[in-house]
Amino acid sequence: MVEMIKSRVDTFVVFPKLGSVFEVLQSGGGPLCGQLIDLSHDLARGLTFLHNNNIAHLDINPSNLGFTDNHCLQIFDFDISVQVNGEDEQIDDYLGTEGWMAPEIGTRDGPRQLYSPIRADKYSCGRVFKVFANTDGGVDEDLGQFADKLMHLNPSKWPLLLEWCRPNNSATLTQTNSAEMMDKTMVAEDEAMVTEEAKVAEGAMVAEEAVVAEDEQKMTAPKKPRVGYGGEGFHQVPM
Repeated sequence: MVEMIKSRVDTFVVFPKLGSVFEVLQSGGGPLCGQLIDLSHDLARGLTFLHNNNIAHLDINPSNLGFTDNHCLQIFDFDISVQVNGEDEQIDDYLGTEGWMAPEIGTRDGPRQLYSPIRADKYSCGRVFKVFANTDGGVDEDLGQFADKLMHLNPSKWPLLLEWCRPNNSATLTQTNSAEMMDKTMVAEDEAMVTEEAKVAEGAMVAEEAVVAEDEQKMTAPKKPRVGYGGEGFHQVPM
């Protein structure tokens, strides 16, 4: 959102100008060639956010996706979105754009069928991913395989969208591993310092206990008689 304008008649919300993913795909990819994989990560993150907040969009398709000047994907058109209590909640409304809808939704003229709106979103996302995979200057096998899993008829084969939010990028992994190693090193150094301080403290306590024990021993030990010299020779002096 760029600005919100309030008037006596209504409130107007101004959004930044977006490019249309649908129009670009219709022209063969154009300015988005080389960017569609990044847009797929954005779509996975966006849907994950919606689903984590119990919102199902129910009309994910290129016509409802836009992109900014710096190629960040935007999801819009929430006219038929629904709020649910989780992935297992089901509805039987016929909602979506034909050609992009999950098969379990059924047909317009057919009987109503129960389905999970969130799972239906995942199928639609898979359809979009499939188009992205076949448009981005060739075929992206990883994205295509992930799309196939999202559209699999067996729910046990469905991956989490979160898995595609984190690209399997070697540089990213290297940075992550380096950060983890630094954290582990710092923790190890802290633990070693604490251990050394504990040893020093323990040594000081032992030394102090030894001094106290020595003092107690001196106080409780039987005193030896002192020998003094009197006029008539050596004799014991009372303590």
